[in-house]
Amino acid sequence: MRKVRCYECGKTYDYDTDDFCPKCGAFNQPPKSTTIDANGAVIRVDGINERGHAGSFVHEELHEENRERKRMGLSKGTRRTAAAAPQPSAQRTVSRQSGRQSGKAQPAVGKLIFWIFAAIIGLNILSSLVGLLLMW
Repeated sequence: MRKVRCYECGKTYDYDTDDFCPKCGAFNQPPKSTTIDANGAVIRVDGINERGHAGSFVHEELHEENRERKRMGLSKGTRRTAAAAPQPSAQRTVSRQSGRQSGKAQPAVGKLIFWIFAAIIGLNILSSLVGLLLMW
């Protein structure tokens, strides 16, 4: 139950039952329950604290995401230097090299898929022609 006060007429009403003010019809959004501070951490203003939901899945996922952002140097509070930042070019070369090794099999797979589709289309055309000849 989220109580909202209408900015137009001042009436207080339940947002969950009425999206619009029942008195004047104005749309009023409920206040935000979360904000993000300068460091990128989520601040909850709806009364949820760390101890109240410490064992929940969402809580663990949120903290894991924050740890990952800090590891990658993406959080707003970390200083980015050439040594601390991840080397995307090094990661790309590793992925390119591994792609080259498995890339030799890719054209053969592509040709195989093409010929399977061509065979299916050919069989469909042939079956429709045979059907027409039998009806004639």
